[in-house]
Amino acid sequence: MLYNPLRAAVLLAALLPAAVTACVHFKGDIDDMPLGEGWKYSYSIDDNGEKVCDGYAGWRDGRWWAHCKEGFALSFSQTGKHVWYHAHGTNFEWDQDVHKWSECCRGACQDRGPKWKCTYYSWDTWMYC
Repeated sequence: MLYNPLRAAVLLAALLPAAVTACVHFKGDIDDMPLGEGWKYSYSIDDNGEKVCDGYAGWRDGRWWAHCKEGFALSFSQTGKHVWYHAHGTNFEWDQDVHKWSECCRGACQDRGPKWKCTYYSWDTWMYC
């Protein structure tokens, strides 16, 4: 078969987006608990069905930084609203819908002790699928 530059360009254009923009599933939650408990979180990110980030997240530069496999990086804002993701040599950034709710905690509901509010954030986002 003879080399056809137009056919090669069309094939490359069709394959490149699939390689760069894999299906990303980012699911997590953050609990803002007052008085010493601080922030609690759980999250995971799957890229084309493979779990690439989960577990420990450290706090640096005003955002959470996730533990990821080599070649991947993930950070997200304190409430999970804004996300930075690096995969396949490409940087991605997006805002996501975060469900937020609060409830009384630390004895507030039973009229005991100081009234503290616990706030919870959760999300379940699919991108580039």
